[in-house]
Amino acid sequence: MKLPFISALLIWGASTLISQADLVFEETVIEVLAAPDDDLVTADFIFKNTGEELAKIDRYDAPCSCLEAQISGGGKLGWQPGESGTVKGLFKVGNFRGTVDKNISILMKNGKSHTLTVRMTMPELLKIEPKTLKWEENGEADKKTFEITLDSEHSLSILGITATNAKKFPYELETVEEGKKYRLHVTPTATDSRGFGLLRIKTDSEYKKHQSYQAYVVVSKAGAYEKTAAGASEKKAGK
Repeated sequence: MKLPFISALLIWGASTLISQADLVFEETVIEVLAAPDDDLVTADFIFKNTGEELAKIDRYDAPCSCLEAQISGGGKLGWQPGESGTVKGLFKVGNFRGTVDKNISILMKNGKSHTLTVRMTMPELLKIEPKTLKWEENGEADKKTFEITLDSEHSLSILGITATNAKKFPYELETVEEGKKYRLHVTPTATDSRGFGLLRIKTDSEYKKHQSYQAYVVVSKAGAYEKTAAGASEKKAGK
């Protein structure tokens, strides 16, 4: 005799969920390819209230200072059934290179949430692999190498290299193919103490943000650099 009551309760619960107000986004991840001289790129996340009640945004946030969120309708937060709108992400490119994901968080009044991702790609006119050369403290002070490749679609030359710790990390640039490929060799003078250095590669790019690229060299206790780098990466990402 209890079955009809339970069935009715399940049907009521399902209908409540279906009618509950919410915003449905056409896309939650938008990929944007930036031009070499772009300072700002945008991504428009289009949504619609598919429920039967007013859908209201409680708050929205873009944790990284590089990303700003704007909502259409002058910052309007309430959307009637069937009504559409846009969350615009404004990404300040700055010195980002390669592909970077940054998020916008949307929290609804009913407790639901949405994460919108702007996936920005800034071309690297000069690629350095790896980004960091590492030696273990008290390990072998052997020669290690950065592989440098210049983008063939842009006329680019290396003007010179400067270093913040050249005494501990002397370096030598080898030309593999003029204007295309180079090798940057680094051999630390010793590994009996920890140390860090930055190598700055200057180019003649017409774009200011591509006139300098950086690579890093470090002597550290085994595993210490990875932990520090991971922490710095999370902090930079605004986590």
